[in-house]
Amino acid sequence: MKKELKVKVQSCRIAVIEDDYTLGNYIKSFLIQEGFEVDAYSSGKVFLDKEEEHKFEYGLIVSDFNMPEITGLDLFNLMYEKGLLNNIPFLFISAIADQSEITDIIRDKSVLAVDFLEKPFKLFFFRNRIKMMLKLKNYRNILQNNGWEGENC
Repeated sequence: MKKELKVKVQSCRIAVIEDDYTLGNYIKSFLIQEGFEVDAYSSGKVFLDKEEEHKFEYGLIVSDFNMPEITGLDLFNLMYEKGLLNNIPFLFISAIADQSEITDIIRDKSVLAVDFLEKPFKLFFFRNRIKMMLKLKNYRNILQNNGWEGENC
């Protein structure tokens, strides 16, 4: 008889980086209603400036792709270079329908989880994407806590 591994999505702190103030607050409010702690930032630069102090203690990062100063992709690459995405899933949200630029750049990077959700999106799909990414993180943690030493999950 197979033993099924069930992983519950626990509440965690999520960073939302969105330059559209209305959308950023909407996402923040929704995630708070879902039981998450949420910090919202108006740009990748503001996020990086403030988070240097907090050591990037997030369970998940949700970032717009197209933003002034530092794009979501720039932010992803900076965090990757600093080794900050080993255990933090990263969700891009964007009105850009062509995901090829994102997939071409992140394809060879060893990170926990990266995904893309096209705007506008339904909250049902957004919630499911968040839960799926956090489950992946939890599965990886369970494997590592049980002696798994692989680099990628």
